[in-house]
Amino acid sequence: MATSDITFGTLRRFLQDREFEEAEDRDGCIIFEHSRSGTVLAFRPYRQQDKVTLADLATVRRQLDERGLVSREAFESLARKATA
Repeated sequence: MATSDITFGTLRRFLQDREFEEAEDRDGCIIFEHSRSGTVLAFRPYRQQDKVTLADLATVRRQLDERGLVSREAFESLARKATA
């Protein structure tokens, strides 16, 4: 599966900075929930240094944009910083 240049640790901090709460389900999947907007994002059990898949990154970008939490442009700045 194709991966991005963004580590899961970087994405985790990005989401936490936007008031997402992190939890883990029984299967080890990592869940981020933004209670005010009702947004829930689920990920396989990534390690901090693992690169996030392009599919997961696209899902996060779309959900944040559709829910009005982060514009596509602001999310793209995360990608630019990860490659800098």
